Amino acid sequence: MNYFSDGSTKDKLILLSFLDALNLEVTKEQITTACAQYDLIPYFELQNALYELEEEGFLATVPRPFGMAYCILQKGKDTISAFSETLPLSERENIADNADMCRAQFRNETQYTHRIDKLPSGAYKVVLRAIEAHGELFSVSLSFASSRDANSACKKWAESANEIYSALNAFLS
Repeated sequence: MNYFSDGSTKDKLILLSFLDALNLEVTKEQITTACAQYDLIPYFELQNALYELEEEGFLATVPRPFGMAYCILQKGKDTISAFSETLPLSERENIADNADMCRAQFRNETQYTHRIDKLPSGAYKVVLRAIEAHGELFSVSLSFASSRDANSACKKWAESANEIYSALNAFLS
């Protein structure tokens, strides 16, 4: 009998441990990116683990302003507490380190969002948003003549949203 988990059980424990270490709600795309970037779980095994953990009541998807977010339910937290030691210590430390490395980026991606819509006139409407767990803090809609300008605004928002929001808030307060 193996002391350490393997196969799909190991994949599920890794995923639950990673989400618990992140301590924030994230999208499927963010989970997939992190698992690929840090070589945590192969893509198809990850998709299967997400599906099964949600079906079995360990995870839930909840609608958020930034999209559907995964959160750990109590059953998932209890499982981590009971079985985390079936992952080697080095792997648990690696999971925690990887969560630490991507937490700020994920938080920024879910707190500051943008969207581009092409208008019938040919112009582009850009919606920039600042979101907290309880709801939307700020939303501004701007029109641009070209898609290049609209994309540039979104890129600048993604890079500097915190500073832009803080400056605008300070100016208006």
